[in-house]
Amino acid sequence: MEMGEAVDVAVEVLEKEQDPKCDKKDEDKGWKSRVNKVNSQQPCTGTRLYDNMKADASAHEQKGLGFVPPKKAGTRWTLALVTPEFFPIQAHHLIPKSFLPTHRVCTWLAIKYTQNPKYGLKYDSKYDTDHADNGYCMPYASPLSEWSGNQSKKTAVAFQVMENVGIQLHQGSHAAVLDAKKLELLAGEPIVPEITDIAGDGDSDEDEESGIHEPGYLDKVKKLLNVVDAKSLSHVEECKPCKESKQDKKTLVLPTEGVVDLMHRVSAIIKVLIDANVAHVSGYAYYYAYHKGDLEVKDGEVHVRGTKAALKKSLTS
Repeated sequence: MEMGEAVDVAVEVLEKEQDPKCDKKDEDKGWKSRVNKVNSQQPCTGTRLYDNMKADASAHEQKGLGFVPPKKAGTRWTLALVTPEFFPIQAHHLIPKSFLPTHRVCTWLAIKYTQNPKYGLKYDSKYDTDHADNGYCMPYASPLSEWSGNQSKKTAVAFQVMENVGIQLHQGSHAAVLDAKKLELLAGEPIVPEITDIAGDGDSDEDEESGIHEPGYLDKVKKLLNVVDAKSLSHVEECKPCKESKQDKKTLVLPTEGVVDLMHRVSAIIKVLIDANVAHVSGYAYYYAYHKGDLEVKDGEVHVRGTKAALKKSLTS
């Protein structure tokens, strides 16, 4: 299955979800959003995300959002300790906390988002980027005693962590080039990707490194958020109560629980795409998938193992 086809399947599944509807009641419900840069609360953090996942870890796993490993302070990490149930944790925001504020979908999420020239919220929504449904516990390799030496050695450790855990690596640097041509050049050769350190966005903490996402990951998130934006706009254009209030030539829209539900649906879809090797959170994860044979190049396009039917079943189950 070609990578673009896989993303189209995800978009198609999301488009079939119901448009968000307001309750037609013009009242402030006391909701507060948490979206970085347009926050009505404290900024989003990986620590808070992990705490939210851990608070109801069994429900998180039952939703298909992954196992939430415990933390053991003072652990001296080695590869021998790394298992699917115990590994150095990074709390990954499935919809990245620094990318979300750049997207127009925030029109329907945060009252302090003012970039849309036509619409804004009359009252705040209750969307929280740190909500447990937007989280995935992923491993990283830098705490391991084996994480030293040249790039070849670090790549080997990164690959072994992913082999032990069965989850993509959440690591704070990414490959300079991630495309079909690069993979073709590597065909038949030992895979030691070129790694380029990238500047953090100043938005990281001890439980999450910033700036890790390879461009393809953000492109896929953007396409899904575009659907949520379009569905929200579709509701507003047909909703009389949402059009009744205006300020500074903007229509002030009533917030809906439906748009929050759609955002959590986006998070769930992204998690499926990660596990299916359609989306990769880092260069290490991308090259490891190629190394294992989950990705291959055909006619200048990257293909992922599996079929569209199987992916659709995973997205709708």
